[in-house]
Amino acid sequence: MRYFKGEPNVHVIRYRNGRVRANGAGLAFWYFQYNTSIALVPTNTQDAQFIFNETTKDFQSIAIQGNLTYRLTAPLEAAKTLDYTIDLKTTHYRTKDPDKLAHRLINLVQAHTRAHVIEMALEAALTNVKDLASTILARVNNEAQLHSFGVLIEGLAMPLLSRAVFVVDAAGVIKHAEYVPEITTEPNYDSALAALKAASA
Repeated sequence: MRYFKGEPNVHVIRYRNGRVRANGAGLAFWYFQYNTSIALVPTNTQDAQFIFNETTKDFQSIAIQGNLTYRLTAPLEAAKTLDYTIDLKTTHYRTKDPDKLAHRLINLVQAHTRAHVIEMALEAALTNVKDLASTILARVNNEAQLHSFGVLIEGLAMPLLSRAVFVVDAAGVIKHAEYVPEITTEPNYDSALAALKAASA
């Protein structure tokens, strides 16, 4: 028989023979290893940084850099969708599912950002950053997929948007990137064309 004690900021789920027998924050208990599995779902606030390269309504490339803050508010639901069980010997997660959550959330944010930015002209996108972030946050939090993860996105900051030009080769690799912070300043198209020729050679 072994003893387990969870941390206050972790929702512990104890399974016996595949069924939930107990769950709660900082749970502590004795268990038999042969018929018990334990899931640890973090409930503290977490951050994930991102940078997107998107295109506006007037076919201008912009770089959107930001940070999303999220928290798992329904641990039992999260544990149904993602595998938070641990190896009882090492106490490490058995799979990479917990690490994938942030990437899934960023993908959701990017999908809504892209759908919104494609309807905006360059000037509007660069001058209405706060409104853009608020709109995306509301849309993402209404996602059914988000509810299945048991996640609430508490904040979405997009402090940096800039005009940009990119050259991508046939394999999808970025060969040239230039960010122009001033809306009135044009990117160096000569450099971009030179990179395009080199990528096409």
